[in-house]
Amino acid sequence: MKYCSQSSKLEAAIRTNAKPLTDWLERKLGDRPTAEDVAQNVFLTVWIRARSSKIENPGALIFKVARDLTNNEYKRRARAALQYSAHNVEEDLCENIHITLDNPEKTVVSKQELENILIQIEKLPANLRCAFKMNRFSEMNYVEIADHMGVSVSSIEKYIMKSLQTLRNTQNSNLPDPRRVK
Repeated sequence: MKYCSQSSKLEAAIRTNAKPLTDWLERKLGDRPTAEDVAQNVFLTVWIRARSSKIENPGALIFKVARDLTNNEYKRRARAALQYSAHNVEEDLCENIHITLDNPEKTVVSKQELENILIQIEKLPANLRCAFKMNRFSEMNYVEIADHMGVSVSSIEKYIMKSLQTLRNTQNSNLPDPRRVK
């Protein structure tokens, strides 16, 4: 009987808070479809929690869960932006290395550039170098590297990003300054 009473209170709280919650989420997240998706996840989470424990104030719990899921969404977006940025940095880095068999002079220069990059990789701090080598040379994914190194996946993402930025900056500092070349 208690479950039915709690169930009806929860249903009433969901009906009462659905629109204000979705509006609040839209302001926080910036778009309606994402807000609606997060709202559905909020209601599902609260409903599941209600099955295993008594909820004193369903309205407050709805907004607490919403705040937590909103923070998770912010973190997800930050990780996605970091991965996108790391991908662009990697493309920039690789764009400048071209080995061609048609032109032996360019091949020698490209091999020298590659040797310089390998030297710079060895100069990276140990955690960055280890993560970078496992990802690029051993083709391990971030989860595997995180397990191997005993750190979070987020740390691995940061290590790879920092490695790529450092290598790009080093490579760019070795290029002649176009303002001084005449």
